[in-house]
Amino acid sequence: MHRYCGGEFRVAIRVKTIIREDNGSMLSLKNPCIVLEGAVGTSEYLGLGPQSDLIFWREVWLEVKEIPSVQEVAALAKLE
Repeated sequence: MHRYCGGEFRVAIRVKTIIREDNGSMLSLKNPCIVLEGAVGTSEYLGLGPQSDLIFWREVWLEVKEIPSVQEVAALAKLE
């Protein structure tokens, strides 16, 4: 996860439930997790296999970047 710290990513999905692989039961998460686009776990620490796992981020770990409104984008385009 440390390689993605300080980066800017879009939220891909909010995860509220997961399925346990060992018994197939569905678990509801008390605090939903966030999956970020492009931030995947590689298997560098597990022998460099062809693995690419999703990383679940807690919302409190992330900083929200304000998205400019349509009017702000139009005003910036006029300045350029």
